[in-house]
Amino acid sequence: MSWRSRFENLRFKYVPVLAKWLLKWSTSRARKLLQKSAWIKILVDNTVLSHGVTHETAWISTGTQMWGTHEIKTGYSARIPVRPGDDDSRESQCIKYLGGIVYLAKIGVIELKTSAELLDEQFRQPTGRFRGYGYMDYSIFSDVEIESVDGYAGPTLGPSYLKLPSVREQQKTRIDRASDDLHKALVAALGPKNSQGA
Repeated sequence: MSWRSRFENLRFKYVPVLAKWLLKWSTSRARKLLQKSAWIKILVDNTVLSHGVTHETAWISTGTQMWGTHEIKTGYSARIPVRPGDDDSRESQCIKYLGGIVYLAKIGVIELKTSAELLDEQFRQPTGRFRGYGYMDYSIFSDVEIESVDGYAGPTLGPSYLKLPSVREQQKTRIDRASDDLHKALVAALGPKNSQGA
């Protein structure tokens, strides 16, 4: 066995263990503070879910090989990071905190939530945006249960002859009819174009 393959075996065996230890260590202060306080629930926006897809599937080419009399392109699928390790943009710096937040949710210190409107927004967008598109894609939210705070307010669907409004229009109408005072205050502050975000 070559040194390179031995190194790879050690890396695959011990890096996940090291990563779990680092998560536990880096969240130790937060765990102590949160366990003393009241139960914390965090509403997870769909944009955050899409940032949770940290790795995607890529085809790694290994060149061409002869297969009988035919020359074929060879390679393999691999899981690669969505963002480069040296990305120091503000967005990437914020995304780095998601691992700790998800870990705290997994051990039951905090609770992650979604809402009926966020679920409706997910319904009309490609699922891969929130979970990944490829077989080897990875989302840190993949094994975390995120319950809705207010159930599900799905669209009314039916055949085209019913002339139902689009899913987006149905959601906008439902949001515009909302009688929640906090929602109205947020719309007043953010403007009517941001009613769905509010």
